[in-house]
Order: sequence, then C-alpha cells, then structure tokens
Amino acid sequence: MMQSIQIDIYGKCGKTCSSSWNSDKCFKDLSKEYKFYLAFENSICNDYVSEKVFRLYQDGFDFIPVYRGASNIKDILPNGTFISSLDFRSPLQLALYLKNVGSNEFAYTNYLKAKDKYFSNGYTRQEVLQFMYCSVCEKLNKKYKRSQKLNLTKWIVEKKCIIPKDV
Repeated sequence: MMQSIQIDIYGKCGKTCSSSWNSDKCFKDLSKEYKFYLAFENSICNDYVSEKVFRLYQDGFDFIPVYRGASNIKDILPNGTFISSLDFRSPLQLALYLKNVGSNEFAYTNYLKAKDKYFSNGYTRQEVLQFMYCSVCEKLNKKYKRSQKLNLTKWIVEKKCIIPKDV
C-alpha cells in the first residue's frame, strides 16, 4: 500500500504525537490531520477484535477505521462505519479505494455520519486489564466454579488464528 498512497506510522515504530502516544488527545489531533486510521490486528482470528478498533468510535475521533483482522468483522461492527481490508483482492485495490473515498466528500462524510451514530467508551488497555483483574478477583472471592471447561488451545486451533507476517 505504501507504494500507492502515503502512509504515516505512529507509535513505538514511527512518529510521535505532541501528547503521549495512544492518549485521547493524540488520537483527536491525528483525526484532524488524517482521514483514515489503519487498525490492523496482530492476530487474525474470528471473533477477535482488540480495543484498537473500538477506540476509534469515541467522540472526536473523526477518521474512518480501515480494519484488518477478524473475518467476521461485519457481524461485529456496524455496517458502513468502517472499511474492511478483506473486501479487496490486493493492497493496491484498497489503496485506490481509500484515495477515491478520501477525495470524494460525499462518500467520506457518509462514512463519518454512519460512524457518528455509534460511540464507544474507548477503554484503554489499562482499563481492560483492570476490568479483567477485577472480574477474576470477584470470581475467586465468590468461589466461582466453571460449568464446563473448554480447551483454549483447541479453540484457537479450530478458529485457525494466524499471526500475519506480511505487515
């Protein structure tokens, strides 16, 4: 894609924001400058969607999510609010589509209007971890017992999760 359109990389491996990376202020600032945000998962698996995409539905984050990950993402995120890389046969086709949407005010604003109908609390990784730890602590204190145990490794293998090596 980088051969077809300009892509700027932010975070540990790229540019930095005026505020701390991954802060709400950083994302708001970036959404004033960029029309799209590439939210590519580091593990591709049905039903697995990280906070990186849900976070983009916070108020004031005015870019269109371009998502690569769960093949069933259209069952998870609202239709018309994001662009799925799976809809394109190649990175070039995706890049050309992004160029088209980015230069077509009507198409671009339609995505933003659809996205603005939804919001996310935008939990940070720290908040998600805190919630998980609190849930575990609560279950331990209530002597929680599982009704059925499933083999997590088997579930992952059956889901055919992959770690992409082409990014």
